[in-house]
Amino acid sequence: YHQQLSDLQMKKGKKLDVLDLCSSWISHLPNNDGSIQYGNVVGVGMNAEELEANPTLTSYYTQNLNTSPYLHQFPDESFDVVFCSLSVDYLIQPRIVFAEIGRVLRSGGVCLITFSNRYFRKKVVQLWLDADKDDDGDDNGVIRNRMDIIASYFHYSAITTTTNEEKTNQEEEEEGEYEWKSMEGLDIQLPRTKDTIYEFITRADLWKWFALAIFRGSWRIDPIYAVKAVKK
Repeated sequence: YHQQLSDLQMKKGKKLDVLDLCSSWISHLPNNDGSIQYGNVVGVGMNAEELEANPTLTSYYTQNLNTSPYLHQFPDESFDVVFCSLSVDYLIQPRIVFAEIGRVLRSGGVCLITFSNRYFRKKVVQLWLDADKDDDGDDNGVIRNRMDIIASYFHYSAITTTTNEEKTNQEEEEEGEYEWKSMEGLDIQLPRTKDTIYEFITRADLWKWFALAIFRGSWRIDPIYAVKAVKK
């Protein structure tokens, strides 16, 4: 996030307005240490108590995107950045959600969708589980499948389907009111450093996880993957 947001701020030359979808008690944004300056940081999530406890947010909305996928509370082109951390696999109406992302993003804005190899199997959508069925049994193939799923959400959200019977098949699918300039998949392998170890030890909310990881001999960082889209 730090690299992507700092690059975007250099291009924009102003504070970044950010929308955190599926937000909770923490936003995975770089600290506001001066290298990146934020304007509005708005969270949309399901738990009001957790959102209230999030120190990064300047405001928030309690909303279940699976039952209410539209973001009517935001005007067009309200944000420079939209991101969704580790929750895309639970969306049951992704086309609407991603269409709304495209609508509220400003031209040149960036959307970052991150995911890992961990999820609640009983809660994710079937399409996400089907990505496990890679013919070659290759973990990299599974990751590519999931990146393709997210890329398809971006692609098809920018297409408006008409129902006019007089339209030809070719005309039935027209470009929406916005386009994606580019899309790319990112494999993020974060090194474990003294600073990150210290952070885990000193943060009470992560201490139990740290102790359990040491006990199990699994002290390592889970791989994180991202799909980045830039609005034209």
